[in-house]
Amino acid sequence: MREPTSQLPVFLHGPLVDPEILALVLGRAIGEHETAPAAIPDRRSARDGDALAACLVAEPGARAAGLILARPSGADRERLGRFAAPAALAEVQIELDDDFLIDAVVAAGAVGRADDGPADAWPADGLGETDRATYLERLRAWLGQEGRERSPGDV
Repeated sequence: MREPTSQLPVFLHGPLVDPEILALVLGRAIGEHETAPAAIPDRRSARDGDALAACLVAEPGARAAGLILARPSGADRERLGRFAAPAALAEVQIELDDDFLIDAVVAAGAVGRADDGPADAWPADGLGETDRATYLERLRAWLGQEGRERSPGDV
């Protein structure tokens, strides 16, 4: 029997691997042992236009590096879902320790198809200071919106 999606760990990639960004999105500090390195085979993390959330794009042989949030709360999932909007959370298989696969859900952006066209890669080493400052400013503006009906791409 499959584990219900609501009980699966969450794969974080793109901007969500930055501890400050993740803490802002979740509205709480992240404990030292709440995350662990993980990857999704045959995908890469990419910018999704001007959206705050990254997307996953199919690319044979690539590995989208990120983190796994093993036991997210219902509130964590709800906040990550709003951050990823309008894309729904999608089930994927992730790698732990290079060869151990587990089921998880993707926390940010859509899971793109190979024919979705090129997308700029999300920087593997994170955003540069200038880009990071601009990103944090946009994220804080989105987080401060009343009602939060809009997605991060609307900022």
